[in-house]
Amino acid sequence: MDREVWNTPEAAAFSQHFVPIKIDVDQERGLATTYGVQAIPLVLIMDYTGKVLYSERGYSGRQTLLKILESIPADVSEYYSKLALIEKESPPEHLRDVGLALQMISARTTSGQLRNSLLNQGDVYLKKARKSAETDEFETEIALWLILSDVHRNRASKVVKEIAEISAKGLTPRNEAISYWVLSEAYRSLKDDENQTKYARLLSEHPSAAELPRTNP
Repeated sequence: MDREVWNTPEAAAFSQHFVPIKIDVDQERGLATTYGVQAIPLVLIMDYTGKVLYSERGYSGRQTLLKILESIPADVSEYYSKLALIEKESPPEHLRDVGLALQMISARTTSGQLRNSLLNQGDVYLKKARKSAETDEFETEIALWLILSDVHRNRASKVVKEIAEISAKGLTPRNEAISYWVLSEAYRSLKDDENQTKYARLLSEHPSAAELPRTNP
């Protein structure tokens, strides 16, 4: 693995975006126990707090591993700025924002494996936010963002029906704007240009669009 991956020009190029560390599990038994190392090699991608965002046991081959590592976005500052906030306190709005930051990073990666892992981690924060929601409006908002995660997992075909079911119960202006965002992304994934354009326009014209906690399409 060292010769095929880590000691290559490709690895030198993308390692500028993160800190690569090689651990001898025989020398660092405490770390091995902390991260549940049962076999080697084990590749872990972590954030600065030590939280594992992606793990791969065994060696899947040079091209597969390089593709995953190369697809890590160079700029994750939005995620880190949101993560720093919940180190002090964890109100549901901050948990939501961390989940959405991970969702945004997942959309920028070209590796399906890494994307799904980031989405799973983001969903953990979103579900924590939903669990501590104090209003029905906020709970519905989190449900909409979780549906967007399914769009990024290429499950857009069921999203339109799910949005319709939620909308039938009535949406606040803010959540209506979010539903347009989700539908725009769903139709983009389905390559339905007409409906994608329609909902992107509805979102851009919506008075609550500017309130959303992430960049609009």
